[in-house]
Amino acid sequence: QRETYGAGYSANEASWSPDGQYLLIHNQVYDLAGNQSMPEGIGGLEWLPDRSQLLHWASDGLRVITVTGDEVALIEESVMDSRSKWAFSHDSRRLAFGQPLEAAGIPIAIYDFDSGETQRIDIVPDAVYIYPLRWSADDTLLIFTAGTGERGDDLWTLPAVPGGTAERLLADAALIEVLPYR
Repeated sequence: QRETYGAGYSANEASWSPDGQYLLIHNQVYDLAGNQSMPEGIGGLEWLPDRSQLLHWASDGLRVITVTGDEVALIEESVMDSRSKWAFSHDSRRLAFGQPLEAAGIPIAIYDFDSGETQRIDIVPDAVYIYPLRWSADDTLLIFTAGTGERGDDLWTLPAVPGGTAERLLADAALIEVLPYR
């Protein structure tokens, strides 16, 4: 039997699947009987918001996998593996994420869970990092902080449609998230 202590875990370290049938603790998935269903060594896991499948990020790609580790969909190969660089739309149908750094900046793409397609939206010019990436309440606009590493961060917006153009909203600004205290 494996002992796992809940004290001090964040929501990302211990979270229930959307159907309440599985528990994700430190990148391990357990069923209600306490049986581990995920093979050892698979890291970088987060529940999809509307189903009991997982987003798996690693240096070789971003994937959707089952609770047993089987690949359902390859979203992107060779993505940056920082959790702050993607966000699920409020309707859970799309995933926005930063693609690997290019000479011109960081491309932003959107994966559509219904069609299984990834579309590049635009490149954030001169950016070497983006964080956090968030959707507007109506899922039509992305907002994020981007930085060059040489000067202060800037706040950007990007329409969440192919051909959208990233626009600097505020210079020397950052997107701050407020979480409720419980």
